Amino acid sequence: MKENKKAKRKRILNSKKEKLLKMYYSGLSETYICERYRIPPSTFSGWIKEYRPYQRGSKFTSDETVNRNLTEKLRKEEAMLCIMSDFIKYLDLPNNVKYPYMDKSGTNYTIRELCDALQVDRGTYYNHLRNKDRSLKKEARKAILCNEIKRIFDESHGTYGPGRIQAALKKKGIYACTKYISNLAKEMGISVIRPKRERSTAGWNTRKTNLLLKGYSVTNINEVWVADITAFFLHGRTYYISVYLDLYSRMVLAYDIARSGSTQLVKRGLIRAYKERKPGKQLILHTDGGSQYDSWSMRRVYSKCHITHSFSRPAHPTDNPTVESFNATLKKEFLYSKNFTSERQLFKELKEYITFYNEKRIHRSLNDHSPKEFESILRASSKLVKRQVLNLPN
Repeated sequence: MKENKKAKRKRILNSKKEKLLKMYYSGLSETYICERYRIPPSTFSGWIKEYRPYQRGSKFTSDETVNRNLTEKLRKEEAMLCIMSDFIKYLDLPNNVKYPYMDKSGTNYTIRELCDALQVDRGTYYNHLRNKDRSLKKEARKAILCNEIKRIFDESHGTYGPGRIQAALKKKGIYACTKYISNLAKEMGISVIRPKRERSTAGWNTRKTNLLLKGYSVTNINEVWVADITAFFLHGRTYYISVYLDLYSRMVLAYDIARSGSTQLVKRGLIRAYKERKPGKQLILHTDGGSQYDSWSMRRVYSKCHITHSFSRPAHPTDNPTVESFNATLKKEFLYSKNFTSERQLFKELKEYITFYNEKRIHRSLNDHSPKEFESILRASSKLVKRQVLNLPN
């Protein structure tokens, strides 16, 4: 008797549940049904979750629920059988071998079905997909970086190393460490020109004094100029290149090239630099003890232009390191890295290199600026200081 009463109550409850769920799926809200028939919202939510496979407006029967569940289960089993028949030879292989075939079949099967059939943990496979996206982004960034490195290297005529390439990339908003840039350059077969440099010699003259020796510091442009002559051999001929540099900005003020390292060679360059720069009367010219710089003709120019002459000590090329470094750079980046077919080609490309050196070549000692950029910044800052001193508007 008690069993009959329980069965009757259960039948009434099921019929009521069915009636209320049909009302819910017909369009009535859950809140309205719970308030109208005094059913706890949590209880009614449990009924909805129990019969979630049904959409609103569908006919509700418990038999249909069973049929739908069985149909879904059969579909999953059929999918697993299809996957296992297609990939049976990969079942015993490591996961990293299965991943490519799973990626290809992602359009035909769900990730759950693929992982269940091939016995791969879903979290592990999702990690593989995330790492795959990261690797694709890394490869894309690497390709962009390689193109930029190659372009900057070509624009520098093959003279930029990882440090200067990094500085040029930084100006474009691209950041990479020098080690990574070096590795990419090795992969592309790019190497900086590093031929063996020639050792220069200094003459002996004990009467000449070095004005820059005792802690002298340069604070502005056109304060100290440095000069030197270097020799270069081409097709059995010797060419002499004379250069004048500003010690503060590293700007090449003037240069000249000739078959003879005479006084006229250095004199022409000094006069040209003086006319272009128009320095004050406190200019110091520092050179080695070569006879060209200490000749009678040059001393007349010094006197007329109010130039004080300073000499490096005998056998101490390190007393004039800036111009010595420039000569070494000129040889290893330009003279020894080119195959000149004629004297005209040498003169033309030397002019192009000097222009590149002054206007574009990055100097680490100038905070990764070219000499021209550095002087422009310096002039702008000096004008600003003068205006501030005179209380003028900016």
